[in-house]
Amino acid sequence: MRILIILRRVPSEFKSQTSMGDMITAMIRAHKAAGFNIVLLPTRIEEKHNWETINAPTFFQNLKSRMIRIFSNRGYHYYRSSYVSKSVEKYHQTKEIDVLLAHCFSGDQAIYAAFIKDQIGIPFVIQEHRTHYQRARYGIDDIPTIIRRAFLKADKVLAVSPQLADTMKSLGIRNDIEYLPNAITEEFFCKPKENGPFKKMVGNHFMFAGWTRWRYIKRLDLLIRAFSKVFEKRPDTRLVVAGSIETTEQQKIINNLISELEIEPYVSLYGFATRQQIHQLAHSCDCCVIPSDDETFGLPALEAIAAGKPVVATRCGGPESIITSELLGRVVEKGDSNLLAQAMLSIIDNIESFNGEYIKEIAHKRYSESSIKNQWKNVYKDIIKNVNPPSKKRNRLVVSRNKRKKTPTKNKEERERIGFIKVIDRGKFQKMGRLSKRLPASMEKALIEVLNLFIRVFIDMKIIKPNNFGIFSTLFQYNKYKKLILFYQKTP
Repeated sequence: MRILIILRRVPSEFKSQTSMGDMITAMIRAHKAAGFNIVLLPTRIEEKHNWETINAPTFFQNLKSRMIRIFSNRGYHYYRSSYVSKSVEKYHQTKEIDVLLAHCFSGDQAIYAAFIKDQIGIPFVIQEHRTHYQRARYGIDDIPTIIRRAFLKADKVLAVSPQLADTMKSLGIRNDIEYLPNAITEEFFCKPKENGPFKKMVGNHFMFAGWTRWRYIKRLDLLIRAFSKVFEKRPDTRLVVAGSIETTEQQKIINNLISELEIEPYVSLYGFATRQQIHQLAHSCDCCVIPSDDETFGLPALEAIAAGKPVVATRCGGPESIITSELLGRVVEKGDSNLLAQAMLSIIDNIESFNGEYIKEIAHKRYSESSIKNQWKNVYKDIIKNVNPPSKKRNRLVVSRNKRKKTPTKNKEERERIGFIKVIDRGKFQKMGRLSKRLPASMEKALIEVLNLFIRVFIDMKIIKPNNFGIFSTLFQYNKYKKLILFYQKTP
């Protein structure tokens, strides 16, 4: 069975990985260990690697798609989906693809997979990772319509934590979302060859550690406040924070907070850490702390238990599915520094009750490449059983012109702006509207931009419902003449 994985970027095997790249590598290895033939389709420019891939979009294709996005998101997605689909179809003619896997980090991967299914008929699976659903303040209206449709077309939808699956169900995206966790590479379970600089930074003191890319929702400020309360009762503790802080303003806030609490000598802000350094920190620390407000999975928690270390985490959507027992750590409510400090003190007082080898064994049984591969086998077996074989006639979106009357003008570009545009969708003609007869190209483009703006205003004012009309603004080419055309097409 050949699986095409659509992902954001192919993980490099020739330079230091990020945590996300390491997780994707583990997922690819799990597929290979299960006996699948794997092909990768990155939606961004590739880096050096040894994986088999379908051509990624070039720099100029990315640039052109971003220019289209200025006018319309739908046009942007349609343009990118078109050339992605052509690349997949060309490969599919020589080596048949059985299933698509959309590895979602931005939503684009699901859109491309849905478009490929419409054009070629290949079934697809979505594995969702994003925290976007947990932060949807106004419910399902916060989720773009084009992404919701992609989820409805999917043959199976997977979430990386049970909490994320429940959140997506409560938003009304789908009711049959299943849980399949991320994997971690086998190398992470082994001790690093070098201890790294972290043990030297704290000496023989008890080390709490936190590592991630510190955005606001990761709540580094909460961790600092909780540690200050722990330090008052246990002066033999230290805190090491690894990972870049998102903005300079946030960096200033954290530095000022540390100064106000007078714990500067006891808190180490290491900054950006490579994958090797994260590996060293996970094996060097005594306890990992995750103070986040929102997590879909909680990769640092998985890395910590893979190193045999207990974890203190907030109940923020992901870590509670990993820390399922007090033998693995503590889980507290989010946003409360007092509760977080109490849990950290509880770890210190009961540190002897945590068995590092037992914690590693639990992590290996649940999240190693060898354990995840069987779950992927079951996913694809269910899809192949339930999917009908694709028909030979494939549905395509074909743009054509009807025969136009002879015109007295001899200007070819003028003649190209005369006539009707028709769209053949599943064999049915739909008349879309007439272009301006004698307008110059610049005025025609300006007119369409104004119309597009009015449509967006009407949608915001709820005069027009996006569910009733699909609005496309994209570039088409007729006889080497580019025109920007606004489409109004009723959705099924």
